[in-house]
Amino acid sequence: MRLPIRVLSVLLAPQWGGLHGMIEQTTPGLKAAGVQRIVALPASDPEIVRRLEASGALVAPVDFVRLRRSLNPATQAKYLLGLRRDVRRVTELIQEHGADVVEVAGLFALQPAIAATKARVPLVWQLHSTMGPQRVRNLMGRIVAKTADAVMTSGKSMIPRHGGLDDIADEIIPFSASVNTEAFHPDLKVREAMRAQFGVDENEVVVGTLGNRAWQKRHELLLDAAALLLPQNPHLKFLVVGNDVPSNVPYYRREVVTRAKALNDRFPGRVLLCTQNAPVSAIMSVFDVFALTSVAEGASLVTAEAMAMGLPVVSVDVGSLPDLVRPGHTGCLANPNAGALSLAIRQVLVNRHAFGRAAREFVLARKEDPVDAHLHAYRYALDSRARSR
Repeated sequence: MRLPIRVLSVLLAPQWGGLHGMIEQTTPGLKAAGVQRIVALPASDPEIVRRLEASGALVAPVDFVRLRRSLNPATQAKYLLGLRRDVRRVTELIQEHGADVVEVAGLFALQPAIAATKARVPLVWQLHSTMGPQRVRNLMGRIVAKTADAVMTSGKSMIPRHGGLDDIADEIIPFSASVNTEAFHPDLKVREAMRAQFGVDENEVVVGTLGNRAWQKRHELLLDAAALLLPQNPHLKFLVVGNDVPSNVPYYRREVVTRAKALNDRFPGRVLLCTQNAPVSAIMSVFDVFALTSVAEGASLVTAEAMAMGLPVVSVDVGSLPDLVRPGHTGCLANPNAGALSLAIRQVLVNRHAFGRAAREFVLARKEDPVDAHLHAYRYALDSRARSR
């Protein structure tokens, strides 16, 4: 791979999430290695643009359409009409910036994949999540394997969760975000101050989660587990922290807020729903156990950050969480139902201090560098396209 090169990275998600965090984290190192990154994404949030530009990326605003779980013909017609427009816009960006590589973030990000194919530009396709039914992931996995010049997955455990990738499994490049272990570490003074702020006393044990208030985070599952645990464990407290996703507000009020109110009627003050108004590390210092209940995930940076804080993890067995959570050592993996999750929480509470120490040691021992993984993927895509020619 001859440097410098220009990479067009395309994100469809309008809210800040793991995809944006990966771009922010890797752009400075890529720039130092001679890679100029142009990021095409919805730019409705000025703070997202500011953070990505501060990392060294150029930002190109595009109001992408996104595939929706809907049987409404009007919704799907709007998507198909917008898809054609988006492909044209991405093709224009490829030409405008002289992109050497197009980087697609997400299994269902078809616009940049189609545009790269039309423009005959090498394509790096990143699979970040287990979003979508298994049959759909199997179909899309085959499309990815046939279309992409290089495939990246958010963690190794993502590979078997997508069908159609078996023939190229040895060529797939796994990656995961690195954790700033200096920012994320146990701090007793911060813990005492933050627990006082949240009204948690020293004898209470907090099971907490942190993530956007989106349906795929399944926060209601944690509250259903709380309903099973609280009658015999009055010392437990459940803290759910996250910010609103506008399109998911009705769902969240119906499924999560209603459950929290009902639980607090039965067990006053045992459930707290809070917006994220402090740094992630400060909020996590309140927790004694970190819980992840998502129906769709990748390598989950927030889980790795919780482990760096010395927290044991209870997680649904999803995405690449098995890469992080070692049952009986750093926490527990559970099936996505309240009974299994409550049992896993009980098991972790018995050994939470030992599991927490092991979790931090595990994160400190990791040597993965996402910048190296991205450079390898770009090199592989360019070399693959050169060989095919």
